[in-house]
Amino acid sequence: MESSKNLSVKKILFLCLCVSQFGCSTPARMGVDDLSNYKIDCNRRNEQYTFLESQRYSDTDRLNLALQMTSIIGVVSNVVKGTADDSSAGMRSEHEAMIKAQQRELRQRCLIEDYFKKSQ
Repeated sequence: MESSKNLSVKKILFLCLCVSQFGCSTPARMGVDDLSNYKIDCNRRNEQYTFLESQRYSDTDRLNLALQMTSIIGVVSNVVKGTADDSSAGMRSEHEAMIKAQQRELRQRCLIEDYFKKSQ
Protein backbone atom coordinates (compact mmCIF):
# COMPACT_ATOMS: atom_id res chain seq x y z
CA MET A 1 0.00 0.00 0.00
CA GLU A 2 2.78 2.39 0.97
CA SER A 3 4.72 1.83 -2.27
CA SER A 4 1.64 2.50 -4.40
CA LYS A 5 1.18 5.86 -2.60
CA ASN A 6 4.80 6.76 -3.32
CA LEU A 7 4.33 5.79 -6.96
CA SER A 8 1.17 7.93 -7.21
CA VAL A 9 2.91 10.90 -5.60
CA LYS A 10 5.84 10.51 -8.00
CA LYS A 11 3.45 10.39 -10.97
CA ILE A 12 1.66 13.51 -9.78
CA LEU A 13 4.94 15.36 -9.24
CA PHE A 14 6.17 14.32 -12.67
CA LEU A 15 2.92 15.48 -14.26
CA CYS A 16 3.13 18.81 -12.39
CA LEU A 17 6.67 19.30 -13.61
CA CYS A 18 5.69 18.55 -17.21
CA VAL A 19 2.68 20.87 -17.16
CA SER A 20 4.65 23.70 -15.57
CA GLN A 21 7.22 23.54 -18.37
CA PHE A 22 4.76 24.11 -21.22
CA GLY A 23 5.63 27.26 -23.11
CA CYS A 24 9.19 27.52 -21.87
CA SER A 25 10.55 27.02 -25.36
CA THR A 26 8.19 29.50 -27.01
CA PRO A 27 9.60 32.92 -27.79
CA ALA A 28 8.50 35.89 -25.73
CA ARG A 29 5.66 37.83 -27.28
CA MET A 30 4.28 41.28 -26.73
CA GLY A 31 1.12 41.44 -24.67
CA VAL A 32 -2.15 42.82 -26.02
CA ASP A 33 -1.59 46.12 -24.17
CA ASP A 34 1.88 46.48 -25.67
CA LEU A 35 0.58 45.66 -29.14
CA SER A 36 -2.19 48.24 -28.82
CA ASN A 37 0.45 50.90 -28.06
CA TYR A 38 2.84 49.81 -30.81
CA LYS A 39 4.25 52.88 -32.59
CA ILE A 40 4.10 52.74 -36.37
CA ASP A 41 7.03 54.11 -38.37
CA CYS A 42 6.49 54.12 -42.13
CA ASN A 43 10.22 54.44 -42.73
CA ARG A 44 10.56 50.91 -41.31
CA ARG A 45 7.27 49.45 -42.55
CA ASN A 46 8.62 46.14 -43.88
CA GLU A 47 10.61 45.56 -40.71
CA GLN A 48 7.61 46.35 -38.53
CA TYR A 49 5.23 44.20 -40.59
CA THR A 50 7.64 41.25 -40.29
CA PHE A 51 8.03 41.86 -36.56
CA LEU A 52 4.25 41.91 -36.04
CA GLU A 53 3.98 38.71 -38.06
CA SER A 54 6.55 37.07 -35.77
CA GLN A 55 4.35 37.89 -32.76
CA ARG A 56 1.59 35.51 -33.93
CA TYR A 57 0.97 32.28 -32.03
CA SER A 58 1.43 29.04 -33.96
CA ASP A 59 -1.07 26.20 -33.67
CA THR A 60 1.33 24.43 -31.30
CA ASP A 61 1.62 27.56 -29.16
CA ARG A 62 -2.18 27.79 -28.96
CA LEU A 63 -2.38 24.14 -27.92
CA ASN A 64 0.21 24.77 -25.18
CA LEU A 65 -1.76 27.83 -24.04
CA ALA A 66 -4.95 25.78 -23.91
CA LEU A 67 -3.23 23.13 -21.83
CA GLN A 68 -1.79 25.78 -19.52
CA MET A 69 -5.06 27.62 -19.05
CA THR A 70 -7.22 24.53 -18.51
CA SER A 71 -5.13 22.84 -15.85
CA ILE A 72 -4.94 24.04 -12.26
CA ILE A 73 -1.16 23.79 -12.19
CA GLY A 74 -0.86 25.68 -15.50
CA VAL A 75 -3.10 28.49 -14.26
CA VAL A 76 -1.20 28.77 -10.98
CA SER A 77 2.10 28.74 -12.88
CA ASN A 78 0.91 31.54 -15.20
CA VAL A 79 -0.34 33.60 -12.26
CA VAL A 80 2.98 33.20 -10.45
CA LYS A 81 4.93 34.12 -13.61
CA GLY A 82 2.58 37.02 -14.29
CA THR A 83 1.61 35.75 -17.75
CA ALA A 84 -2.00 34.71 -17.07
CA ASP A 85 -3.55 37.68 -18.89
CA ASP A 86 -1.35 37.24 -21.96
CA SER A 87 -1.97 33.49 -22.05
CA SER A 88 -5.73 33.85 -21.84
CA ALA A 89 -5.67 36.64 -24.45
CA GLY A 90 -3.67 34.38 -26.77
CA MET A 91 -6.13 31.58 -26.21
CA ARG A 92 -9.12 33.86 -26.92
CA SER A 93 -7.48 35.25 -30.10
CA GLU A 94 -7.37 38.82 -28.77
CA HIS A 95 -3.66 38.75 -29.46
CA GLU A 96 -4.21 37.72 -33.08
CA ALA A 97 -6.89 40.39 -33.58
CA MET A 98 -4.59 43.11 -32.23
CA ILE A 99 -1.78 42.02 -34.59
CA LYS A 100 -4.16 42.15 -37.56
CA ALA A 101 -5.38 45.58 -36.49
CA GLN A 102 -1.82 46.92 -36.18
CA GLN A 103 -0.83 45.48 -39.56
CA ARG A 104 -3.92 47.03 -41.16
CA GLU A 105 -3.10 50.37 -39.50
CA LEU A 106 0.49 50.12 -40.74
CA ARG A 107 -0.63 49.53 -44.34
CA GLN A 108 -3.26 52.29 -44.30
CA ARG A 109 -1.18 54.94 -42.55
CA CYS A 110 1.82 54.32 -44.79
CA LEU A 111 -0.32 54.42 -47.94
CA ILE A 112 -1.72 57.79 -46.89
CA GLU A 113 1.74 59.06 -45.99
CA ASP A 114 3.12 57.93 -49.36
CA TYR A 115 0.23 59.61 -51.17
CA PHE A 116 0.87 62.95 -49.50
CA LYS A 117 4.61 62.73 -50.09
CA LYS A 118 3.99 62.20 -53.84
CA SER A 119 1.49 65.03 -54.07
CA GLN A 120 3.89 67.61 -52.58
